[in-house]
Amino acid sequence: ADPATAATVIRSEEKYWLEAMAERAGAEPEPTRAPVRLLPHARQLLEGYTKTGILDPEFHSALLDGLLDSLANDPPHVFLDLAYREPPKRYLPRHCLNVTKLALFLGRGKRLAAELRDLATCALLHDVGMFQVDETAFKKRTALSDDEWDHVRGHPQGGQILQTKEVLLREVFSHSVPSLADPDIRRMCARIVNVADTYEAMVSPRVQRLPLLPHEGMRALMDEGARG
Repeated sequence: ADPATAATVIRSEEKYWLEAMAERAGAEPEPTRAPVRLLPHARQLLEGYTKTGILDPEFHSALLDGLLDSLANDPPHVFLDLAYREPPKRYLPRHCLNVTKLALFLGRGKRLAAELRDLATCALLHDVGMFQVDETAFKKRTALSDDEWDHVRGHPQGGQILQTKEVLLREVFSHSVPSLADPDIRRMCARIVNVADTYEAMVSPRVQRLPLLPHEGMRALMDEGARG
């Protein structure tokens, strides 16, 4: 077959695989208990927070309780199930939840204990500014325009504005909170969220690209870390 034709067929199949992935995914792993339904909770919490500027304390507490309960009691392959079972264009709630799972797992590995709830909140809300970006940017199969990229790159500032308005978050992020008072702990938590966010983004599908395999994502992280 002509190489160009073959490449076109492969790209076409990749797009079909990406669109059909949610339907073809198997059932979610069975946890050891009946946990809080984490993804619906995360989606409702984040979307409500973005629209109203208020973080629902009951939803927030229930989500953290469910995550920490799963971390403590479920086997790692259940807790760290990062699979996407929804269309890639709706990736944001799943991404935020996955980053939180990874951050908690890493935080426990670094022997953090009292800090885990605050670490989970930071991880869960790390990309909340992206909920304000026009969703058409997440549906495009082609490269974003300069204006679209500027909008996407501005999401950290949008998220920061939201977070400074919320009383609960001012307490979480302030220096007076005992669990994050130590600057070394704050730096460690920031690095944990950074690593978790970068890895999750690389190994997860997006509309315009396929994911890296887990070992490829790890290699990229280690290579970049070695470069400082």
